[in-house]
Amino acid sequence: MQIQQRKALVKIALLAFGWPLALNHFYDGNTAGGVGALLLTWLAWVTIIGVIFWIFPYFQALFGALRAFEGSDD
Repeated sequence: MQIQQRKALVKIALLAFGWPLALNHFYDGNTAGGVGALLLTWLAWVTIIGVIFWIFPYFQALFGALRAFEGSDD
């Protein structure tokens, strides 16, 4: 497995299991974005409308990581 595939798998795992803690942002080295995402994720879960707005960036990041895994050459 190549490095690009490993990074994509780690990102997918972080999105799948670490999304409440915004672990994918911290993994990328984006501490400010991670803290912001952490606060906004929990704020979104407090409101029903927030969940609707939260779900779009989540799936966009997930599908981006899946495309990175699929697009890598063996």
